[in-house]
Formats: sequence, C-alpha cells, structure tokens
Amino acid sequence: MRNSDLRGADLSFTTLWYVSLNNADLHNANLLGARLRVGTNLSGIAWGNTTCSDSSNSDDNDGDNFTCESNFIVNQPPTVSLTSPANNATVSRGANVTISATAADPDGPVDRVEFFANGVRIGSDSSVPYSIVWRSTIRGTFTITARAYDFDGGVTTSAPVTVRVK
Repeated sequence: MRNSDLRGADLSFTTLWYVSLNNADLHNANLLGARLRVGTNLSGIAWGNTTCSDSSNSDDNDGDNFTCESNFIVNQPPTVSLTSPANNATVSRGANVTISATAADPDGPVDRVEFFANGVRIGSDSSVPYSIVWRSTIRGTFTITARAYDFDGGVTTSAPVTVRVK
C-alpha cells in the first residue's frame, strides 16, 4: 500500500502480515496490541500522535523523531520437548513406539507438532497430548525430533532423542 492515508485508523490488535506500508500516513492512528508478522515492510511512514503497539505514543511534532516501528509486538516461537521415548531407548523392529512431546506457545496457541525420524516426517498431532505411534520396519539407529508450529509462523525443533531398533 503506497501513499496510503491511514490517519486516525484503528488498527488495534490487528496482525499485519505480508503487507508493505510505504509512505503511509499514520498520524493519530491506534496500533495498540498490533502485531507484525513475516513479510511485513514499513518504510517512509509518517508517524505523529500515533498510539504504538506497546501503548507508547509517537509524536514527531516534538522533535524526538520517535516512531512505532520498533514497538510492535513480535511473535514468540513455541517451545517443544520430547517426553518419550527415553534417549537411547532400544525397541524391537515392528514394535509400536509411542512418541510424545510437550509444546507451548508464550503468546498464543500451538497449531501442531510434527514428529521426525532421521529428518523424515513420520506423523503430526494438533491436540494435547501431542503424540503419535511409530513402527519401524527396519533395524538401525534413529534420531527422533519434534517440531512445534504456532499460528503466527513460529517454529521450534526439539532436542533429539536416539532410538535403536533391533
């Protein structure tokens, strides 16, 4: 959006996602609680008496050149850790192995947790408790990880766990 007149706009608790605001006028706008997401670009914004995301106030009329650009709420990535199997567990080929993880997001819900064996996706779960049943048909040593996703584009991978299939 180039040269947009957003004076007085109420963008409170809005998520700006894959939008470019170039040379937009945001005088007297309300950005309280607004979030920036991946792909958002702000350049040449005219700030002035704008309520920033963190409730501070931008007023370029007093000479301090304070802007809201660095005050947007930024997504915090989720956390994730494997809870089973135990590291260095040994299982029989063809046995059902429950792989479980805990995941949380400090600023919103977790979308899903995906599970990997040696980097290959072996399943996904979108509800607590996050788990899948995996059955290896080949012998060997596998590195198991879990990857948690949030709804704002945050992704985190767990520490690995080693499982030996005999």
